[in-house]
Order: sequence, then C-alpha cells, then structure tokens
Amino acid sequence: MTRFDNQTISQVEHFDFLVNKLLIENLVHGHCTVGKDWMHKDITSPFHRLYFILDGEGRISGGDLSIPLVPGRIYLIPANSTWTYSCDSMMEQFFIHLKILMMKGMDLFGTKQDCMVIDCPQKVIADKISVLETGTLDGIVWFKSFLFEIIADFIRRYKIDLTAQIERAGKYEELFEFIYSNCSAELQVTDVVQFMHQSQSSVFRGLKTDTGYSIKNCIDNSIISKARELLLLTDLTVKEIAFMLKFKDQYYFSRFFARHTGKPPSEYRKINSFKL
Repeated sequence: MTRFDNQTISQVEHFDFLVNKLLIENLVHGHCTVGKDWMHKDITSPFHRLYFILDGEGRISGGDLSIPLVPGRIYLIPANSTWTYSCDSMMEQFFIHLKILMMKGMDLFGTKQDCMVIDCPQKVIADKISVLETGTLDGIVWFKSFLFEIIADFIRRYKIDLTAQIERAGKYEELFEFIYSNCSAELQVTDVVQFMHQSQSSVFRGLKTDTGYSIKNCIDNSIISKARELLLLTDLTVKEIAFMLKFKDQYYFSRFFARHTGKPPSEYRKINSFKL
C-alpha cells in the first residue's frame, strides 16, 4: 500500500479495494430496433438492464411510476426490481445486461429498486457505441472505461454509500466468495462456518447485524440468483438446472424456487425471458 501526501489510510484502502475489486460482468448485450410488439409485463430480472436509447421512444412502468425511455439519457434498471416494458411506435436501443460487483456475490447496486437515470449528450452515446461496434480491442477497452464513468455518475447522482459497502465487503469477502464459488443445494451452514474457522454463533451474529441476512439466507439467495440466470440466459431444461445446482431432483428444485420467488421455474422463465 502506497500512501501519498494528504491521503488518509482509509482513502488509500478504498482506492486499492475499488481498483482491484470493482468488476463489470457483461451477461448479454445488443443493438436493435423494436416496435409495438416490445411489450413485456412485470419483468423481474436477476441482473441490471442498462439502456442507451438512440432513436424513438419506449417506456417502463412500475407501481405509480411511468418513465419514458428517450435519447440523451442512460437508464439503469436494477436487478430484482419489477417493471413493465412497452413501445408505442419505434425505438432503437443499445442494451447491456450486467452485474456491477464489489466482489463475487456482492453487487454494488444490490439494494436499489428504483430505475436510475442520468443525462448524457446523444452524440457522446452514439460515438461510444459506434467505436465499440468497430470490434477493435482498443474500442472495447475505451467503451469499458465509458461504463465505469457511467457507474461513477450513478453513484454521485444517487448518493450510493460506497464506504459502508467497502467495509462490509472487506469484512465478509471470504464468506461471500466461498458461498458464491460453492453455490449448490448441497452447501450447508456448517460448511461455511467451518471454512471461516469461527463458531457458528459468532459468524451468524456478525452477518445478521451487518447485512440483515443469516448465512442460510445468503446461501439460498445465491442459489436463486444462479437459477434465475440459468433460466433466462441458457436453454437448459429445468431438470438440467436442478442437476447443475445439485438438487435431489427437479421436484425439490421447483418447490425451492417457487418458495423464494412465488413462481415455479418454468413460469418464471416464460414471463421473464426476453433479451432486449
């Protein structure tokens, strides 16, 4: 750790953490034009949806909110929030489905539910996407730097408390990464406690106090998150996903999934599987 003049130790630690740990994980991206058939009701995605509108107009709505999707703005629709998507005429868009990770298993915007919006000159958006679509390696790196600029703008605009997240991530990094790496129905609370080399009560109390979740909650949430991604981003059958996640059989997986999401896997896939 190198410390420069006027920097506190915590500032240096935060710099090191964010530079070394903050990760953008791209799941799906594309460039398309949609019409009136772009109508998807009550969509709940396990990943963030980032939209750049290049022409025309669409709309997302949820609860009492109705938000127009228009050129000159960038929209981040947080994971696990529920929205209805529509277009009355035509809309050209570039979209990215992504995770923004403080570390494996902890998303930077994991607690957000409201759609976030920032302004950006339309020419800047068009130029960045145009360079990306040339397919050159330097163009891809340049666009990635643009994504980090966008994330920084969202953090500033919506006053995201990074300090608390960094402190929590540093405290539970090994725990979250162990759960993420061993995510399956066979993973038990005792496995996590044994890995952490602490008593079950001390791990449970600390995690519950700092995050509001028990170890069992974290394991179950990790399994559900992985299951949702597999349902929406792959063509694997429900039976194959159950096998991958080490459930006894498809019935146990479906019952577990429905208990945590309110819908069986096949229905969740049918409702939420649109990729634009």
